Amino acid sequence: MHALIHKRETPQGSIDSSSSSSSNSSSSNSSSKGSSSSKGSSSSSSSSNRERAFLITSFKIALLQLKVQTTAATAAATATAAATAAATAAGTAGDAAGDAAAAAIEEEDEEIIKDTQEEEEQEQEQEEKEKEEEKEEGKEEEKEEEKEAEKEEEEEKQKEKEEEEEEEEEEEKEEKKEKEEEKEEEEEEESLADSRECMQQQQQQQQQLYSTDESLPYGAPQLPLMEQQQQQQQQQQQQQQQQQEEDIKEVV
Repeated sequence: MHALIHKRETPQGSIDSSSSSSSNSSSSNSSSKGSSSSKGSSSSSSSSNRERAFLITSFKIALLQLKVQTTAATAAATATAAATAAATAAGTAGDAAGDAAAAAIEEEDEEIIKDTQEEEEQEQEQEEKEKEEEKEEGKEEEKEEEKEAEKEEEEEKQKEKEEEEEEEEEEEKEEKKEKEEEKEEEEEEESLADSRECMQQQQQQQQQLYSTDESLPYGAPQLPLMEQQQQQQQQQQQQQQQQQEEDIKEVV
């Protein structure tokens, strides 16, 4: 602003100096004219009028130049002031625009930061959700594995139980077979014992068949008694045979 004032003052100073020089020249011309007239020069009135007219014209030209210079200086100063004001306004507008741009950039940065934070939060939530889903899947897999293990364990127990039952059945069959064999052996022994007893009884009966009468020869049979004993013996044999057949049927 001081520079503009200096520029504005400079044309005025030049105008003042020009005006003073014109006044000085006119004064010197007047003084020279007076001196020439006082000395009694022999110039004519027509030349004096021409000189006066020339001086007046020169003075008018000088005043016109002064006005032109003053107008130009004023216009320049006005233009300079306008330019300064425009520059100041532009600077102010530029500052305002810069502030607005900075505010917009700051707001945009805040929006970007906010969006970034929201994206990060969403990503974090998504990651946590995926982790929870993975945990749930892991739990489900563990449950499935436990179920499979329990199923395999149950199948193994069932298999062992069936094997034990088969072994028990085999043992029962073996025991039953052994008992049957023992029973058969006992029955055979009983049968043999019965046969022996029958043979002994037959021998005794045969001995009793012989007469003890001394009048008869030794060994002579008593016919009625012998017939009875034979019938009894046949009945006993039939009974024994039936009993053996029944025992054999039971064993089979």
